[in-house]
Amino acid sequence: MNAITPILMGVSLAACAGLRAFLPLLALGVGVRMGWMPVQPWLEWAGSNEALITFGVATLLELLADKVPVLDHALDTFHTFARPVAGALVAMGAFSQVSPEYATVLGIILGAPIAGGFHLAKAGTRVVSTTTTAGFGNPVLSIIEDIVAFVGVVMALLAPVLAAIGVLLIGVFTLRWLRGRRWRNPLAGTRTPDPGI
Repeated sequence: MNAITPILMGVSLAACAGLRAFLPLLALGVGVRMGWMPVQPWLEWAGSNEALITFGVATLLELLADKVPVLDHALDTFHTFARPVAGALVAMGAFSQVSPEYATVLGIILGAPIAGGFHLAKAGTRVVSTTTTAGFGNPVLSIIEDIVAFVGVVMALLAPVLAAIGVLLIGVFTLRWLRGRRWRNPLAGTRTPDPGI
């Protein structure tokens, strides 16, 4: 179980990076600084004053900007690239029990796609919200995402197994919801047959 725990922690943090790019990096830095989280030696700079200040300011700006209409969509466009990178980085850091080479490979194979997947699901819900509520529902979604990301980061650090189960459940629920919305015919109020079935 000890060998699996860092992997589950990395996967969970990567999923949180798909919602908030800089929050997991800030948590990683705090964990390194306080000695709560062992990381790869090359990532120990994340606990430095400069890194913590940078991650803290970036987290605050991201949280605020995501509540502003139009700006939230611009942020999502930028984060299409930034969140997978952040996901890979926090995953690499969490995989402290393997060599740096393996940690890098695992971070790229697991962390980046998971963060990218959660980001795309998040962006998809925003498109639906913008279409159905003229963007007025987006700040509410943003607050929900904040809560999920905060809880997810804390769970990833304190209870990685439960966090990973939560990531799986949220991922499945979101994909099923988006799939249902995608094939709904908005004019007739019925579903259009899924061509993949």
